[in-house]
Amino acid sequence: MEKYLPLPEVFDQKGYKLTKVYDFGDGWMIYKRVRENRKFIEWELVRPKEQKEFNIAGNTIPAKIAYPNETSDWGKIGFSLISLERAKEKHKEIKNEEIEYNQETKIELPPKNKEFTIKDLIKKYPNYSYSKIYIFISELLEKKKIKIIGEIENKKGRSTKIYKTLS
Repeated sequence: MEKYLPLPEVFDQKGYKLTKVYDFGDGWMIYKRVRENRKFIEWELVRPKEQKEFNIAGNTIPAKIAYPNETSDWGKIGFSLISLERAKEKHKEIKNEEIEYNQETKIELPPKNKEFTIKDLIKKYPNYSYSKIYIFISELLEKKKIKIIGEIENKKGRSTKIYKTLS
């Protein structure tokens, strides 16, 4: 199992100083973002992500927990807010949306150590869209309830991933 360096409590990024001020304990955190010589403070609600070890120009960059900084992350796992109170409210909204989504999604996780593909779930749950099942699988991967163990080559298009339940 790969070890990840933790996200620092305080760090600099693109001219801003970021300081962790609150950890919800569910993967979400609030960071205070300030720039020197500015009175304005931003509050960022973020869910840091795992970045696997990689090599670049002969240097190994270790696996770490990374702050979301890509434009594609913002609005999904990163939000800029005007106050600490608003950041806490946004977290509550996100958690309520997750509860509603989970209550609405009645897809059951296959038994422990069972192998399956997204196509297996589509056959088992024909009333659910591919995107809903894909999101369900993505969330299970993120929560480490399943893992990718291989791929099946297809004659047309992309290969199909094979998943295995862990819990």
